[in-house]
Amino acid sequence: MMRMSSLRGMLDQWLDKMRIHPKVVGEFDDNALLLVFGQAGEGVFMVLTVFETEVKQQYQVQIIGRTDKIR
Repeated sequence: MMRMSSLRGMLDQWLDKMRIHPKVVGEFDDNALLLVFGQAGEGVFMVLTVFETEVKQQYQVQIIGRTDKIR
């Protein structure tokens, strides 16, 4: 998710509020590339709850947290 997207702005604000300061080593505009890195265990990524089951099954990833504060 690139820095200029509105979702990225909401995520950054939420992370600041939660005092979570991740070390960002890469940002991807391509969802497929993002999922490949996540599947390989090389980071974390956000997924809308409605896609959670499908993404877990297809990419063999685990849920590490949820929030309803980012919309």
